[in-house]
Amino acid sequence: MELNTSMRFVMARAQAEASAAKSTGVCQEHIFLGLLKLSELRAKDFAPLTRHEQQIDADIAKTREMLLARGIDSGKMRVQLRVFIHMKGTHNAEEGSAQMLNTAAQAAQSRGGREITAAIVLETILNDPSPILQEICPQQKEES
Repeated sequence: MELNTSMRFVMARAQAEASAAKSTGVCQEHIFLGLLKLSELRAKDFAPLTRHEQQIDADIAKTREMLLARGIDSGKMRVQLRVFIHMKGTHNAEEGSAQMLNTAAQAAQSRGGREITAAIVLETILNDPSPILQEICPQQKEES
């Protein structure tokens, strides 16, 4: 299963975050950082010539909506997460991210999708966050 355009952007950002943190590989936290950045953009910001602008923008909107539902401010969370990564490092970098992407692929396939979307990856992370993300991400808001 392939990554959609949004997820290719997220993975490029995740690799850049891993390099900046001098990590040995891309972990769930780096992918989450990429998702946070994605939520602040529009398709034309990183894929100006795409023919799939509406699908990309819909994926970004769903990602942003899920973050807001958890009370997550993407800019503040990116800063906080980078500090935590610097202080605590990451765990099972490549193994954990590969397993998470495999779970996301299974979720996409079960929904009839042919691509792994950013929204599905974010949902996968929020359903089974790494120890660092468990520590810093607000829990699901209770419905009143």
